[in-house]
Amino acid sequence: MKTAFLYAGQGSQHTGMGLDLYNEKPEFKEAYIEAEAARPGLLSAIFDNTDNILMQTEYTQPAMVAFACGITSLLEKAGITPDACLGLSLGEYSALAAAGVWNTEDAIRIAAFRGKQMALAAEGGEWGMSAILGLTPEQVEDCCVEGAFACNLNCPGQVVIGGEKAAVEESAAKAKEAGAKRCLPLSVSGPFHTPFMKPAGDALQDFLPSFDFNPLKTPVLYNTTGDDAGLLPGKNIKEDLIRILTRQVQSPVHMQTSLEKLLKEGYDTFVEIGPGKALSGFVKKTAKALGISSDDYKILNIETLDDLENTIKELA
Repeated sequence: MKTAFLYAGQGSQHTGMGLDLYNEKPEFKEAYIEAEAARPGLLSAIFDNTDNILMQTEYTQPAMVAFACGITSLLEKAGITPDACLGLSLGEYSALAAAGVWNTEDAIRIAAFRGKQMALAAEGGEWGMSAILGLTPEQVEDCCVEGAFACNLNCPGQVVIGGEKAAVEESAAKAKEAGAKRCLPLSVSGPFHTPFMKPAGDALQDFLPSFDFNPLKTPVLYNTTGDDAGLLPGKNIKEDLIRILTRQVQSPVHMQTSLEKLLKEGYDTFVEIGPGKALSGFVKKTAKALGISSDDYKILNIETLDDLENTIKELA
């Protein structure tokens, strides 16, 4: 059995996420307390979500990383560790924490900073993102007009574009003309993983060197490259990783390439650490396109206490 931990990105958050775990598992509660220290008001945002504040990037990002770190700590306590880690966008930070690069506190503080800087980079603009279904990445890129970019290559037949709102709308219309099955506008607050996020990347480049970067315990696949970028466990990776994370916020996410690599290398157990099941869907579509039967791999999702207990029974 080869196991990959998959970490959800921004967009799957919801009011009350992790409440049962918070009430029943001290290790999980500790992660949320550390998140509250990094971003005061975060617990209220998660559990009350007054005025839908949890959807604001500067709250979403530390909340999602805290959720992921809390789950990971509970899996580690049960003796369950991954052979590789992969995260979608923000989820890459959770993957790096799981691989031992940062402790929970530092991962949350970095995520809180990243969220704030992405929000600042988006201020004052009219932005949009849209999921284009049924076209190849090359076809989608051909449809993108100036001001719009292919920014998430998620799985076969699904590419997200982002950028200036008018440009995204025009590009989506062109995609429909080119044969796209559907073009779904996404509810987002900025043009994530496009060159418009360069100010956030510059801020991360200045901020990240102040943190310790421990050698990897587990391989991580990176959004910008679709593979492990040559960063091996046990090596000093700080400078390389800072470059990768600076690029990541303003460059396309190659999720499909990463999943193809894992599947081709024989990974047969995927644990999606949520909330949500978006990455599970990407795995299924990618495996199908590779001709891999659903009988040859399994997917486990962890969002609730019951999910956690079922996963531990399955894998321990």
